Amino acid sequence: MTSTGTVVAGGPQRWWAWAALRLERGEAAGEPPQTPDLPVPVAGTSTYNTFGGTATTAIQAGAIGALHLHESGDRGERDLDVRPWLRALWTRAEPVRAVVELRYLHDPGGRHLDAFLIVRGDHPDRSGAVEAAGRLRHDLQAGMPMGVVAEPVTSDSMLQAVLSPFPADPAGLVEIRKSLRAARTTRGDTGNPWLAAVVPWRRGDGAWDPLRRQLAALPFRAMLSVGLLPYRIQPGLRKQLADRAATLAKLASPGPSLTYSVYGGAQPADPFAVHAHPLLVDAAGRYTDIAFQIRVSVAAAGPLPEQLAELVAYAISPPETGFAGAPAAVVRPGPHEWDTAWRNVTALNFDPLPAAHLQGHAPEAIGELERTLGALADIDEAAAAFRLP
Repeated sequence: MTSTGTVVAGGPQRWWAWAALRLERGEAAGEPPQTPDLPVPVAGTSTYNTFGGTATTAIQAGAIGALHLHESGDRGERDLDVRPWLRALWTRAEPVRAVVELRYLHDPGGRHLDAFLIVRGDHPDRSGAVEAAGRLRHDLQAGMPMGVVAEPVTSDSMLQAVLSPFPADPAGLVEIRKSLRAARTTRGDTGNPWLAAVVPWRRGDGAWDPLRRQLAALPFRAMLSVGLLPYRIQPGLRKQLADRAATLAKLASPGPSLTYSVYGGAQPADPFAVHAHPLLVDAAGRYTDIAFQIRVSVAAAGPLPEQLAELVAYAISPPETGFAGAPAAVVRPGPHEWDTAWRNVTALNFDPLPAAHLQGHAPEAIGELERTLGALADIDEAAAAFRLP
């Protein structure tokens, strides 16, 4: 059988196909940025205007939902800003429900990392799945940002080795998540005794080269994988966010007496609500249109050093001061969740780890909204973790 660089699995009703590109850093330093070649939205409810370069004056006729000003490289940020490319990627992958994963692999025989961009397509029949994966691989190769060179992986065995490169050590597998905060409310005028919030990721200013060097220095095989699945924000989630923001706004202000008597005294503002309310307002502004389900996994053939896992978390979202300053969190699957976590890596899945994803909080403290937000990333958050060579 001819090798095509495609791995296929499935059954009577659904087939999945995986394909990949090998990525390398090109020699494009000093050249002006370009807009991505991937298709971008041209119709519908949203319009995206992307400009690469320096503008003295920018004029937009009509309403602007969100304005992002990307500073120049003078501030020392050497990693590529992939936000325009990620937005175009979402547009290309969402209609076909495709998964895209960036994977860095380390073999101790070398002192560098091999980078791959993996795609997974699905279809009711086998040939359709293979065609979907191949088409997306082709489109991604043609539309890589300037400075990144992509070549297709055409060997089936090579692709299988990229998808499952080594048996992971029981102590060598972690996921990087958004930090959760939770506390019991101090107020008696709410139906839930718990309040919770999700801390968004904040991309650091520095390059990832120090992290890549640390990963490449391990004495055993290892990988860093960042998986993205396009996610369209639905009205139900927007309403949940608005309702939760309104609830926290109420609790962040003095409330009525529990006895509803002028002699009982007002209830003071809940301290957690005071700090969490801005996060919910921010979330309501972030998750309005498009996002990704995201999974960041670090795996190794030996015990993964805790300091390396923390370095990955800090590189994605470094710590800052205050309630919302928590860095990205490192979570380790328990024995009963380990197989699910490893299958997430080898199959490009996004299955939850019900215990590990709680980050030590009581199950009743973390509601469905927080569980949803913990696995979502808007374009800015996705760019914090999705760092191309």
